[in-house]
Amino acid sequence: MGVIAGFFYWLDKRWITYFIGALALIFVLLAVLAPLVYGRKEAFLQRFAVWVGQALTHVLLIPFYLLCFVPARVILYLRGRDPLNRRFPAVAPSCWRPITRPPISEPYKRQY
Repeated sequence: MGVIAGFFYWLDKRWITYFIGALALIFVLLAVLAPLVYGRKEAFLQRFAVWVGQALTHVLLIPFYLLCFVPARVILYLRGRDPLNRRFPAVAPSCWRPITRPPISEPYKRQY
């Protein structure tokens, strides 16, 4: 927090510098004088960070999915393309594919 306060001081933003500096001083004094209270503050901030992370996940990732992946799938569907080959082959008795292996194991010995 001291580095961030110094950065804002360098940018000549005095009020945010004083606020961050005062907050840093309060946290240091709390850690030195009342470690139990400081530990509870840390536990609360960790729970709060989990909540913020979950909220950001829902707020950012759901619209991203709806704006990017859904239109892409619709475009692929309209073009008749299925890059994952998810259609069931009606004429094949099984969905298993035979493995084609190289006749010799020489390529496996020279990987680079």
